[in-house]
Amino acid sequence: MTIRPINSLHPAIINQSSEFFTVGHQPEASSRSTKNAFVFMAHSPVLVCATTAPISYVAPSAEKLGDPTAEELVSKARNCLCRLSTEEESIIAKDPCAASDYARSVIRGRWPEVEATIAKNPFAAYSYALNVIKGRWPEVEDTIAQDPMAASDYAKDVLKRRWPEAEATIAKNPRWACNYACYVIKGRWSEGEATIAKDPVAAYSYARNVIEGRWSEGEATIAKDPFAAYSYALDVIKKRWPEAEATIAKNPRWACDYACYVIKGRWSEAEATIAKDPMAASNYARDVIKGRWPEAEATIAASPKLAYYYAKNVIEGRWPEAEASIAKDPKVASWYALYVIKGRAPEIIEQAIVNSGNENLINKYKEICKCE
Repeated sequence: MTIRPINSLHPAIINQSSEFFTVGHQPEASSRSTKNAFVFMAHSPVLVCATTAPISYVAPSAEKLGDPTAEELVSKARNCLCRLSTEEESIIAKDPCAASDYARSVIRGRWPEVEATIAKNPFAAYSYALNVIKGRWPEVEDTIAQDPMAASDYAKDVLKRRWPEAEATIAKNPRWACNYACYVIKGRWSEGEATIAKDPVAAYSYARNVIEGRWSEGEATIAKDPFAAYSYALDVIKKRWPEAEATIAKNPRWACDYACYVIKGRWSEAEATIAKDPMAASNYARDVIKGRWPEAEATIAASPKLAYYYAKNVIEGRWPEAEASIAKDPKVASWYALYVIKGRAPEIIEQAIVNSGNENLINKYKEICKCE
C-alpha cells in the first residue's frame, strides 16, 4: 500500500499556507494540483531539542509582568535549556499537555509528581507514553482509549498493533477510523466503514489509501464535498465523474483543478463560478485556456498580486487596466517593474515604489531603470 501526503490543502483540514517572497527574487504563482492523496496524519508531539546534555541547573524566575501561561513557561525553559523555578513548575504541572511537553523536552525523563495530572488528558497521556516513557503506560490506557485520536495514535505509535479495547471508540470518528485502518490494521476495517462513509474526506482517503480503488458505499457522501469529489475523480476514478460535477462546480478553486487535471481542458459549465475567484481565474487562464480570459479580468485585476501574475504569466507584458490595482501594493509594484516592465515603469507604478519608503525596493527599481 502506498500512502502519500496531499499537496493541496482543504480548509476543513489544514489552514491554507501563505506565500512569502524575498525582494530581489522573482516570485512565482503556485499550482493547486492535488497529484497526491493523503491519510489523516496523527498529531506529532515530538519537538527537536537543541542539546542532549543533562539539565542540572535552574533558570532564574522572570519578572512578573502578568501571569504566564503554562505553554509560555515551557517555551521559556526550552529556550534557556534548563528547569524552571518551583513556582513556575507548579503552573506547568496544572496543565496536562504542557506538563507532558515539559517532561519530554526539559526534564527529559519521567516527572512522577505530575503524572496524575497528565493521566487525565488522553492526548497528553499518549504523548507522555510515546516520548517520555517510550513504551506502554498501562495505568492510563483506559483514559487514552476514551479519545479516538489519542487511541488511534497510541495503537500506531506505542503498541504498534491493533488495540481491540479501544476500537469501539476509534470507530466513532470517521477520520481516525480511517487512520487506524490505514496505519494499524493496514487494510479494510469493516467495523469502521459505516462511520468512515459518513465523512467525505475520510471516505475519499479510505478509498484511495486502504481500498486502493472505487468504494461505492462512500461515493454518495464523497460527491457532496467539492474537494473530496475532485480528489476522488483524480486519484481513484482517474477520469471525469459526472455524478459529482455539479458539486465540484460550486467551488472555484476545485473546479479549476478539475478542469486542469481531470478534464484537461475548458469546462464551460463551471466558468462562471471560476471567474468569481481571482486565484482560480488566474490559474484557469494560465493552465487551461493558456491565454487571456477577458470575462475574468476584472476579478483578477482586483488582487494586486494576482494581477501581477496574470500580466507576467498570461499576458506576458504590461496590463495597463490593472496597474492602478498593482500600485496599491508597493512590493507587487516593484515585481511588476522588475519582471514585467523590465525598465522604467508607468508613473503610477513608479510612485508606488518611491513613496513606499522601502530603500530595498527603491534601490532595486533604480538599478533596473537607471534613474536617480
